[in-house]
Amino acid sequence: MVTISASTDKENTGISTMQYQVKGEISQSASTFAKLSTPEAKKYLDDSPKDFGHDPIGFMLFNYYQKLNAEFLEEQKIHEKITQQK
Repeated sequence: MVTISASTDKENTGISTMQYQVKGEISQSASTFAKLSTPEAKKYLDDSPKDFGHDPIGFMLFNYYQKLNAEFLEEQKIHEKITQQK
């Protein structure tokens, strides 16, 4: 996964992330876990929405990582349920 961040002299910031698969296949759960394991994700997972009152990009990223984390936890519950049924 490659994340690019750029800033202008007027303090405007943009972030773009691209994911490349080198070889093999990766499960959706493993892919989500990899995204949540990045330092950027950990920052937004540990913060609260009020930390981004004047930072709309930060607030969007906060919501993105919170949603991704909720999806991951739901995937884990489903996986555990399937494992228990086996």
